[in-house]
Amino acid sequence: MIIHTDPRFMIYFGDSQDALMPAYYLNLPDKPLITLPPFDKLKAKIHARQAFFLHQTHSDQGLVVDQANLGTIRSFKPEGDFLITALPQVAIGVMTADCLPIVYYDAKNMIVAATHAGWRGSVLGIAVKTIERMQEVYGTQVKDIQVFFGPSAHVCCYEVQPDFEQHLTGFLEGKKFLIKRSNKLFFDVPGFNRMQLEALGIPSEHIYEEYAQCTMCKGGFCSARGGGQEACRQMTVICLV
Repeated sequence: MIIHTDPRFMIYFGDSQDALMPAYYLNLPDKPLITLPPFDKLKAKIHARQAFFLHQTHSDQGLVVDQANLGTIRSFKPEGDFLITALPQVAIGVMTADCLPIVYYDAKNMIVAATHAGWRGSVLGIAVKTIERMQEVYGTQVKDIQVFFGPSAHVCCYEVQPDFEQHLTGFLEGKKFLIKRSNKLFFDVPGFNRMQLEALGIPSEHIYEEYAQCTMCKGGFCSARGGGQEACRQMTVICLV
């Protein structure tokens, strides 16, 4: 677990100690998520008074958490893969085990967002679509956004099938994120998402990757590719202070 602390927002980057199983968090009792373990630790760690996650489906869809729907959303029930909010002390997050967690902070408008970007979401452009929704709802400008990548599988370990190249045909430079080694093909998910964000206009110096360790070879992280269908998940959560 690592906590990124800023006077205006905080980020929780989880690891294998979160040990969250989908069978658990997709079937929680109808109680405020922040009162249930292990989500209750977010109160102390990042000063959250409420917390929300979606039922992730590797889509390019998401949800804005605002004052109008705050009292009606049940965590892990709406489907989608990104969350956005301007509400202080309302934590929003994603679950991952090799997919890339991306969190965003709009420094001018005080908006935060969290995205679950596996390869399917990445080729659908979910990182860009998250920002486009921030622009639509809150008037966010790309020059004001800070982006943080969390732990995910990297090109050192993320093996894909030989026909994977077909998924990148819509991206002019997409193929350069496929690396061949020993007759095997590996995909650079963080690099592919960085490319899309920079193409949108996010300054390269506003994209932070110091927390983006490889979940497969670094140890201490949940990894679906390493642990199979029984793999646990870790949280990545952002909250306005």
